[in-house]
Amino acid sequence: MARGELRAFGILLLTLGALLFGAGLAWAEDRHAPLLQLTVDRAQDVRAVWSPDGARIAFQSDRGGDQYQIWSMQSDGGDPRQLSHDEADDRHPVYSPDGRQIAFDSGNANLREIWLMNADGSNRHQVTRLDAFASFPSWNADGSRLAFYLYKLGVTDLYVVNADGASVQSLTTGLADERQSNCTNACHRPGWSPDGHTIAISGGDHRTVWIVDVATLGMTQITDGVEHAHFPWYLPDGRLAWVVEYIQQGGAAFTDVVAADPAHPTNTTKLLSNVSVQGPYELSPDGQRVLFHSPRSGNFDIYVADMAATGGLQALQTSRSTADIAAGVPTPAADPATLGGSSRAVVPIAPAGAADASHPLPQQPVAAAAQTQAEATTNPLVPIAVTALVMLGVVTVLITGVQIARRARRR
Repeated sequence: MARGELRAFGILLLTLGALLFGAGLAWAEDRHAPLLQLTVDRAQDVRAVWSPDGARIAFQSDRGGDQYQIWSMQSDGGDPRQLSHDEADDRHPVYSPDGRQIAFDSGNANLREIWLMNADGSNRHQVTRLDAFASFPSWNADGSRLAFYLYKLGVTDLYVVNADGASVQSLTTGLADERQSNCTNACHRPGWSPDGHTIAISGGDHRTVWIVDVATLGMTQITDGVEHAHFPWYLPDGRLAWVVEYIQQGGAAFTDVVAADPAHPTNTTKLLSNVSVQGPYELSPDGQRVLFHSPRSGNFDIYVADMAATGGLQALQTSRSTADIAAGVPTPAADPATLGGSSRAVVPIAPAGAADASHPLPQQPVAAAAQTQAEATTNPLVPIAVTALVMLGVVTVLITGVQIARRARRR
């Protein structure tokens, strides 16, 4: 082989090695865990929602005391920030369509009102003053109005209000009535249609899904009530989605998520099937990630399942799926109070106000065994890529040595 050919061959091998190495690392980095745990602490972290751009997540947490406050974090669990620091109990956050504000309800076990604050926690101010139990605010598409539920004198109804607090209006009469053995506890926020003309809600029996015409106040039943259907919301394309719960003998349950054109509600398409998580779910703006809370780690934490990753759907179909700790989650510090007992780690935070509200969420037993952070493991593709590069490098050195030897003989 001529000297020029050897040199060209060596350059080719080096280039090929670099490409293989880069491709291997890119492949390794591109592999996503199907299920990630976004919060790791002893608190109850629940009701997580996406920001409109999918970059941040707002949620409620009692990590500062016995009552809930509003927090936010990056979509990978990083940069947790406490947004509300009020002495009241703050719940059910939801971002405005432009991502600049967060609506939530605040109060105690008997009286709650709808509030707003900026997405960074500033400019907190009260929207409603109804002297009742207002909960689960929901923005319309242009951010000018809020829908919410109001419980008063044993009856829950659907209301709307302008974002500045003006024009409070009831859209239903007797939606859920204790005198009719209805469940008057609202479980999920109302769902505005993209055009703002209708709002999707669960019926008082928590088995049926309805839509309410905002202008005429007419109500249309969407599901037949044979199965438990609830948590309705509109998709960006105008279809209506809801959760269908199936309860089996022995108490086991699973859910499907279905969608349909509201004009043809019986023609449904399954978005998710045989999911062990009971809901509510929050789909990311790109529709690829499912956000939910679960007590699978011993108490309620926030998780995200990536439907685009291999095993994403399977991770939702069993409560025993192993979740990786998300890359951005702060490393928990040991809590001295747990030494000798529970070793559940907690992220240190500033103290919140005194607890004066009820805490109706079920308290899960803290895991007795020590919980350790999973050590970072090297992706198996990385050593393979490195080995390939080293071998190619050795071959290149040998070829270069042969070239030098041949030159020496010719001299």
